[in-house]
This record gives sequence, C-alpha cells and structure tokens, in this order.
Amino acid sequence: MMGGKFTDVSEEAGIYGSVIGFGLGITIGDVNRDGWMDIFISNDFFERDYLYINNQDGTFSEQLTDYMVSTSAASMGADIADLTNDGYLDIFVTEMLPEPPQRLKQITTFESWDKFQFNLEHGYHYQYTRNMLHINNGDGTYSDLGRMANVEATDWSWAALMFDMDNDGLKDIWVANGIYQDLTDLDYLNFIDNEETKRAIISKEGVDYKALIDPMPINPVSNYAYKNKGNLIFENVVHQWGLGDPIHSNGSAYVDLNNDGALDLVVNNVNREVLIFKNKSREMHPENNFLKIELKGKGGNTDAIGTQVRLIAGGQAFYQEQMPNRGFQSSVDPRLNFGLGSISSIDEVQIRWPDGTFTRLSDVAVNQTLNLNWSDATEEDFPFFTEPKEQIFKKVEKAAVDFIHQENRFVDFDRDRLTYHKLSTEGPAVAVGDVNGDGLEDIFFGGARGFEASLYLQQRDGTFKKSTQSAFAEDKLSEDVDAVFADFNGDGWLDLLVASGGNESGFGSMELADRLYLNAGKGNFSKSASSGLNTFRNSTSSLQVMDINGDGHLDILAFSRVVPFLYGVNPNSLVLLNDGEGSFTDATATIAPEFKELGMVTDAVLADLDGDGSLDVAVVGEWMAPTIFWNRNGKLEKDIDSELSKLKGWYQAIAAGDINGDGKVDLVLGNHGLNTRFKTSFESPIRMFVNDFDQNGSVEHVFVQKAGDKHVPFTLKHELERQIPSIKKNFLKYSSFNDKFLEEIFTPQQLEKAIIQEVNFFQSAVLLNQGSGSFEVKALPRMAQRSWMYSIALEDVDGDGNLDILMGGNLYGAKPEVGQYDASYGELLLGKGDGTFEYVPNRNHGLQIKGEVRDLRVMQLQGKRQLMVTRNSDKVGFWEF
Repeated sequence: MMGGKFTDVSEEAGIYGSVIGFGLGITIGDVNRDGWMDIFISNDFFERDYLYINNQDGTFSEQLTDYMVSTSAASMGADIADLTNDGYLDIFVTEMLPEPPQRLKQITTFESWDKFQFNLEHGYHYQYTRNMLHINNGDGTYSDLGRMANVEATDWSWAALMFDMDNDGLKDIWVANGIYQDLTDLDYLNFIDNEETKRAIISKEGVDYKALIDPMPINPVSNYAYKNKGNLIFENVVHQWGLGDPIHSNGSAYVDLNNDGALDLVVNNVNREVLIFKNKSREMHPENNFLKIELKGKGGNTDAIGTQVRLIAGGQAFYQEQMPNRGFQSSVDPRLNFGLGSISSIDEVQIRWPDGTFTRLSDVAVNQTLNLNWSDATEEDFPFFTEPKEQIFKKVEKAAVDFIHQENRFVDFDRDRLTYHKLSTEGPAVAVGDVNGDGLEDIFFGGARGFEASLYLQQRDGTFKKSTQSAFAEDKLSEDVDAVFADFNGDGWLDLLVASGGNESGFGSMELADRLYLNAGKGNFSKSASSGLNTFRNSTSSLQVMDINGDGHLDILAFSRVVPFLYGVNPNSLVLLNDGEGSFTDATATIAPEFKELGMVTDAVLADLDGDGSLDVAVVGEWMAPTIFWNRNGKLEKDIDSELSKLKGWYQAIAAGDINGDGKVDLVLGNHGLNTRFKTSFESPIRMFVNDFDQNGSVEHVFVQKAGDKHVPFTLKHELERQIPSIKKNFLKYSSFNDKFLEEIFTPQQLEKAIIQEVNFFQSAVLLNQGSGSFEVKALPRMAQRSWMYSIALEDVDGDGNLDILMGGNLYGAKPEVGQYDASYGELLLGKGDGTFEYVPNRNHGLQIKGEVRDLRVMQLQGKRQLMVTRNSDKVGFWEF
C-alpha cells in the first residue's frame, strides 16, 4: 500500500527470507552495547532461533552461531534483560520441557543421536528441548546457563518476563505456561497410532476431529515465578507468592496498576478469565526501595522506545532499556521500574536517548517517579558503556603450529544405548619436550583412531615444523589419549610413551596396547619391539612416569579408563617396572595391589603430598572420589581414611601446586560442574545400575536418582523397552510406568546382581593440603562450574606470586536428551594466596576458547609466555599473556 506510515524494509535489512519456521517470540535489545537495538527471534517446530545484530546502516547480520552454541528446539517466548547487574543483556527463551519426572516421562520424547547429527549435517543449528538462559559474557559470546540456574524446565511455556518482582534489586523470571490439551501425551499418541483408532476417526467422509481431539488429556500446570537470589541462583516461589494455581496461561504483562512502585502482573489464560495479581511487596518488604522513570519521547517515538537507562547506587549498577514489547503477544508498562533493595539514594541516573544524546542526574531520591523528556537532553559525548579493561590474554592469530585434530566417526550410543555421554572423544594426547637436543620445546599431538599422530619441532624463530615419523603411521588405528616424553632407556634422549584408549576397541584388542617409541637421537623415533607393553591391553587414560622402586630407571603408572564394552565395570590400573632398557614388567600386585579394579580413572598427578621427599599419587575418575596413594618406601598405599572418599564425581582433570603458599602441595579438581540436567547431592546421589537385566548377552545401564530408600529412573519407557522388551509387556501404558521406582521395574534378583556406581559431588574444587594426610575441600566460584572441565593449568598469570587456575573443557558428545556441555570459553581464576580465587569474566581475560578443550599447556615461545590450547576435532590455538 502506497502512502502508509510504515514501509516493509525486511528485505533491504537482510532479514526477509532468512527466518524460516514458526516464529513465536521477538525480543529486542542492545546485546553488544553499541547503542543500536538488535533483534532476537524465537522459533517453534524445530527451526533454530535467530539473533540479528544491527549494522547501524539499516541492515542486520545474523550472528547466532557466533554468539550462542546451543539454542532451544521449539522456542515459544523470549525476553532480554540484565539478570546479573553487570550491564550486559541476557536472553531467556522458553520451550516445553516438563520439570516433574513423572510428567516428563509421560509427554516427552527426545531426538536420537543419529537424528540430531542428521539435522546438523543438513544445516540446522544445535537445538535442545529445554529453556535457554543465555548469559552474556560481554565478549561476543553467550553461555547457556539455564540448567545451572535451574530454570530449564517449565513445561509448555509461552510468556517469558524478566523483571524485579519484589524490588530487591535483582530481576526475577516469570513464565506463563500450559497447553490446554496434552497433544504430545505418549499414551494418546499410541492410541491415535492404533489402526483401529485410525479407521474409527478417518472415513470417506473425512476426519472426525472431535474424536481426534477429545481423547487428549487435560492437565493444568502451575506457572513459574523464579526469585533471583543472586549468583545465578533461582528458586521457584510461585506457590509462596500466591501465583501457583494450576492453569493454562500464555500472554502476560507486568504493570504498576496502582502506582505504588511495585509491578503487578496481568495473565491471560485459555478458557478462563484474565487474572490480575496485585504485588504486595511494598507492604511486606518496605525496606526495598524503588525508582520509577517515565520517559517522554519526541516526534513519532512518543515513549522514547530504544532509550537506555542506568542507575549508579551503592557501588552497584542497574540497567534497563525502554522496550515494552515483552512476553508472548504482550506489551508491558512503558514506565521503567527499578527495584533497589535497601539502597536509600542514587548517585547518578544516566539516560542514553535513541539519537545518542544523554541526560544525567545526580543525588536522586528513591521511591519516586522521575519524568524525563528527550528534548531536554544536553550532553552528546558521554562514555555510557565503559569498555572492559585491557584483556589479559591476546589470541595469536597466526598460530605457530598448523596441527588440526580430527576425530573419527564413532557413536558410543550404538552399543551402550542407555548411556548419555561419549567416551570416545577424550583426545588428543599432547606431550611437550626437547626431543632433538636444541634447547627448544617440541610438541607431540596424538591422533584419533584412524588418524596418524604428529610431531612438531620448534624452530629458532618460535615456529614449528612437522617432522615425518613413519613409526606413527603404523599405529594410527589406536586412539591416542595421553603421552609422555621421558628417557626410558637411559641414553640421554627423550623417548615417547603414548597411551591407547578410547571406547572403540574391544577387550584384548591390539589397538589398546600402549606404545613406547625410542628416540635414536635428534628426534628420530622408532617403535620399541621389546617394551613388553603389547601384553597390557587396557583402555588407558593417563600415564605417569616415576622411579617407583628407586633403581634409577623410570617406571610407568598406567591408569585405565574403562573395561572395553563393559562401561561401569571398574578396570585395573597398572604399575610397570622398567629394567633400564625400556622393557616393562607388571609389578602391580606387589607395589600397588589396590590398583586392581581401582575405577574409571580419567587423570592422575604425581606430587609430594606429605612432604617426605617422595612422590605420592593422586587419582580422579568418573564415578570415583579423589584417591590418594601414599608412597611408602616404594609401595603405593591407598589412603582409606580420607574424607575425600565421600566426594564421588565425574572428574576429568587434576593438577597439583601450592596455591595458598604454605609450603604444602594442594590439588585442583576439574569436575562435571553444575550446568547439567543431573542434580546430585550426598542425600540424593545419582546412581547407575549395570547388569544384563534380561540375560541376552547385552549390558544395560540404568541411571537413577536416589529418593529415600528407592530409586527414580531417568530412563524413558520406550528407551528401556528397546533394550529390554519385557518392559513393554509389564507396562503397557506410559502412565503405568512413569511413576515407578527402579525397585518396581526390576526384581530384587536382577538388582542384586547389578554393579552400582554412584556420584554425589559435581563441583570443580580445590583440595587444600592440611598436612597429616588431610585436605580441606573448597568449591571453585559458581561461574567456574558452568561446564565439564577436562584440563587444568596452574600458572601465575598476573605476576603477583600466587598460582592462578586456568581451566578448559566442554563435551559435545552428549545425547540430545541431556544436551551438550558447551558453556565454557576458557576459565581464569586469580589466586589470592589464601586458597581462595577471584573469577575473571570472559570479557576481562580475553580467552574466548570455543570447542572441546582437552589440554592446556603454558610454553615459552619467541620470548613470551603462551597458552597452548588443544581441542578435540579442532585446530590448536595460542594465546599470549
């Protein structure tokens, strides 16, 4: 239509035709703090979400894949707000994952690994069936921390609103949810899929829609009100706050209806009247103050849409943007309401108007409404967004090494169908040492199964040159997961020991034998034919080298990750004695008998933990507690009295160093973290029952959560019955299965024969050495718990004399049901010298490491310290500091 007030410019803007799907929610905000509004679009029906960055010239660039690794699969509502009061906008997106286990098992299915990968290969983004809370890292990346914040499951959700519901200074989260009839109910879907049902509903005359729809169950579900308790801790208080009656809600809006400074809530519902909830927080919490700001625009922008407002008070900053279109098909109060908690006066109010002009007010009283006029703006040059201080790390754009690790295509879940995480992507192995005697450190990179390992020799200019080693090609069928340079035959040259591991090769396979490559001089390696290592065919995870028996020759501690094809069964680890010529014999039974069935070890470290001058051994693993072996005159004795035995985790890394400066060696543990579907505790641990339950020759793994003296299965009915067909016979309907305990699904005889593994502690932590064989456990800061940590480096990064912690991790090889662990972009924690650490945000440390980190190594290159980062199925990266 010509002459209208609006013109469709979506094509010129670069948006037209690029958003494909069932768009349900749009939210707008300045996510990169450049003063221009960006657009986030949530999409339903398994299309990905979209984030469009404003190019400031009328066009937009789609940058979701650069900003966010994972997105929701069937997104409904969305909102943008600063949840953490750091001045950066966060994004919350709702989906349709139920919270109670019984309801989840009744109405939810998840994509298989194969279907998920098929979608990725055909252009779809990573999509998961859960809410996403994308926390803005301030460096162009987001981390989905919805699982850590416990806001990932709110059922079939629509409106998402982030506002301060109790004026305590922290924005809370409101979610309106409910679908009037459960069209994904699995019993209903089976009913509809029945041939007799189809014939009854579909006839020549057409479809009997009433007969199709009426059988759908109707189950109203409470909405969610998450109180923000700070530090990304949220608690659902919908019932305590009087908002929790089961209902089917969708559109929602917040507004101060009675002008008392507290935001009331208006909620639209299906087949019910609209509900208005009066906010009584001013009465119940008079200590919590507020400031309301009413903006008067100019021209056609009467409400000054796009204005940015920040309050500075009490050493804190509070930030909002004038963008009333929030919630599902809704709009909120155009007056900005700031909750301030106990803050009694405001140092400064800073206004950035849409045209880039500014208004500033000082010493503003609380508990009032400010009326501000765009036309009164006077300043034109004010640093509204202060840039981060100079970053600690700077990426080396032209890396000194061109190695790229390639992971082989292997799907653990094709065999172990009821497990959730891959074990086959834990490489590459990395070893650093001067192999050619030129005084420069060289690097070995292991290969995945089917890919040859590589040796890179450092040149005088700090670059690296690949060295051809024919011996490596002969062993490319092995999965290289760890490596050590050491002189095993006493000729003065560093030899190479490589661990063969992974989850691909069967028990007794030659590909599982660790290998010793002897250095003939100048970095020329040949595989030792007399090492004897080919007789030990465990799936190794970690190699440690020490002279355990004091004969002057380096021996090997070879720790095992898994019994091939029997995940959950504890493998044996080994002590291998060196005869001085590089030939090894098994001495485990005499030196470390408790290495037998030690556990699924992932990493180990040698350190003098008791100060007696000899190296002790600290070991971590999956379904294991940190385990100390004391070196007693050449014998390794397990510490059986340690309090550490209670801390059973899914550990992947351990490092040793004196982090509090007391002269004793402390330990740092890299664990699963808190950003996970699995919530565990000492009172309610997660367990895994391993058994061939139906005696068909195939082992099953049933994950459960302990509840009192019973166990609640995670496994869905259709997944379990694919492995154990009798389940379908015993439980014809999902409704007869979804509330059953493990003890009601299997017989006592089946459970008695099962191997039981347990985990109760997921936090990455430091163990402060107290002497006398005891350790004090201190969890690392909460933001360091946002992903699974696979590597740790201890280094004095800031030069203050205290050891700092560098960590990296992530795991993409996880079933869609639990979602990949991708929230970390590298972690830096600055040591204070007393055993505590300050978490450094990404925007300040500058690492921005994307991918699955498997090794962090500090090296001296070209006279500078550089952090070398090795990732699974990715290139090596370097960061200067």
